[in-house]
Amino acid sequence: MIAYKGFTKDMTARLGSGRYQFEPGKTAVEESSKTVRSGFHCCENPFECLAYYPLGGGNRYWLVRAEGSIDEDEGERIACTELTPVQELSLKEFAGHGM
Repeated sequence: MIAYKGFTKDMTARLGSGRYQFEPGKTAVEESSKTVRSGFHCCENPFECLAYYPLGGGNRYWLVRAEGSIDEDEGERIACTELTPVQELSLKEFAGHGM
């Protein structure tokens, strides 16, 4: 599944009670996925990433591949056990994907 994810400027993201360091093109693996509780989180609509990683402050936005065990809530969140950052999006590309 193709989705969107925000990261800090150094490609870290919150994971449960900690942080996880992602690498472009490298698949990160987690044991379980349950939205809000476990797994790697991403969104189907890129604009929903802004609730977690607002514009400014060096935050970055990526097209990601969400795989493995996938759990979706009734909101915008997706949790998965495998997440690969595929392509960084410029702000113009990010806006285009959202439209």
